Amino acid sequence: MDVWRPVDGETLFRSARLDCALSRFPGALICERERETLLAIPCAENKPFPLPELFCLARIAPVRGRRCVIYRLDEKKTPVMWENANYVYHLGEKRDILSPNNEEKRGPAR
Repeated sequence: MDVWRPVDGETLFRSARLDCALSRFPGALICERERETLLAIPCAENKPFPLPELFCLARIAPVRGRRCVIYRLDEKKTPVMWENANYVYHLGEKRDILSPNNEEKRGPAR
C-alpha cells in the first residue's frame, strides 16, 4: 500500500529552481515507491497550474480527497512521463495506487 506524506522542505528535484517553485505550494504530498516518487500538489480550477513548466508530465487525480496535479519522478529525481500515456489516471479506491480507468481512455494525440 502506498503512503502519502507531506513534503517537508526536502529536495525532490535535481533542479534547485523546481524545488524553489515547489516550496510555494503548501499541502504538497509525496509517495515514495521502489523505483519512483510521486508528487501530488493540490490544485483548483480557478488557480494557476502548479509547476507549469512540467505541464505535459502531469496527471490530475484525487489524493486524500483533494484534486491534485501528480508528477512522477524517477530514481534520479527527474520528472518523467507516465506509462500508458494515452490514459487518464485515477487513484484506485482499494489499493491507493494510480491505475488506468478504461472509461476515461483517450485516443492518441493528434
